[in-house]
Amino acid sequence: MRIKASILSSYIVASACMLCFYKYASSQSTEEGNPVSAQQIFEEANQLYQKQQYDSAAHLYQQLADEGYVNPELYYNAGNANYKAGRLGYAVYYFEKALQQSGGNEVIENNLALARQKISSKIDQLPTLFFIRWWHNMLYFHQPNGWMAGSIIFFWLLIFFTGWRLLRKPAPRWTKWLVALCAILFCIYLSGAVGSWYHRSHHDLAIIVLPDEQMKAAPDSGSADLLVIHEGLKVKITDEVGPWRKIRLSDGKEGWVQANCMLTL
Repeated sequence: MRIKASILSSYIVASACMLCFYKYASSQSTEEGNPVSAQQIFEEANQLYQKQQYDSAAHLYQQLADEGYVNPELYYNAGNANYKAGRLGYAVYYFEKALQQSGGNEVIENNLALARQKISSKIDQLPTLFFIRWWHNMLYFHQPNGWMAGSIIFFWLLIFFTGWRLLRKPAPRWTKWLVALCAILFCIYLSGAVGSWYHRSHHDLAIIVLPDEQMKAAPDSGSADLLVIHEGLKVKITDEVGPWRKIRLSDGKEGWVQANCMLTL
């Protein structure tokens, strides 16, 4: 009985830790501010977009995003408005943000692909290992909170069926396979939750939003110019020195640019 009590105590402690993590992860994407005024601004931006006043609509969408509102529809509309207004870098940025929050959406993916086709710089992309590509695609299967909710559900199912097997003698043989299935699904969903949280909280990817930015050999305006990068490119931030950021392009080239030429994802 002591062993069973110890196992139950361990489950309770683990469950409490998971709930705390879920609460923290959820708070990272909670909308802030006055929801009434935000809804009014959002509707006003939509009306401006319908009137083809794309600059004004994009400004209002960006205002909401800057105030901390996290919503895939907001990001998607902001991407469309900036695309229509000719700000390709901002369009790509907001489509990427919408894709992060939507858990994968064919319409958003198509608009993002359309925006990327207009990027002036055509940079060859280094091949990605198949399991890394598979992992990134899997993270889009659910929204971050969906991964965490699934992990909690399968965790409690695992507790229930494990307890059933421990307390009921003899336990049906099929419960062994049910416990194994719940354990596998729990591990998958927990991995997805941790992976989604990591991608949201570690901002090492960015989109260039200013046109014709010079990439430097060192974090100094007087250093040698390496090449010109154009708006809409996705880059990886590898280092920072003051207002400078060291970036890596998709073809592996590295250099330094000013931080104000990009927005982090």
